[in-house]
Amino acid sequence: KNCIACHASSYGGDGSAIYTRDFAKVTNAKGLITQVRNCNTNLGLKWFEDEELNVAAHLNQTYYKFEK
Repeated sequence: KNCIACHASSYGGDGSAIYTRDFAKVTNAKGLITQVRNCNTNLGLKWFEDEELNVAAHLNQTYYKFEK
């Protein structure tokens, strides 16, 4: 919910285009976790580490398919 609200304002539609864009900032699993943590901090979400890891795992499984 938090991710899509921010991404949709930047990318339109449902915001999921941010995950599959050609010039993606995230290029590996470690970078994905780092980006999720940055979003957590920048948006003041106050997620715990396990929540960050769960979000990163979901994004990886759904969009990125990085090796673990």
